[in-house]
Amino acid sequence: MDENINEKVSINEKLLQYGVLSDGKGYQVYLYPGMTVAELAFNMMVTIRLLEQDGYIKDKAEIDALIEKYYNDPQYAPIKEVEDEQD
Repeated sequence: MDENINEKVSINEKLLQYGVLSDGKGYQVYLYPGMTVAELAFNMMVTIRLLEQDGYIKDKAEIDALIEKYYNDPQYAPIKEVEDEQD
């Protein structure tokens, strides 16, 4: 993982983008091109702490459990590309 942590993330040849911005009064989740795995992890951590701070969750374990639930649920499995059939 260490060699990939600063690599820009792309999925289906599109950059994955996610961010958190603070203006001192509040926070805004935003997306921008070219984020690294480390930046994504940092922004997810900020989001989790904001959910804790505002009382939406008790602790990180609640989010971990939800991620585990959705990650392992077959109805949320990654979409597989279907090749076009030519007659």
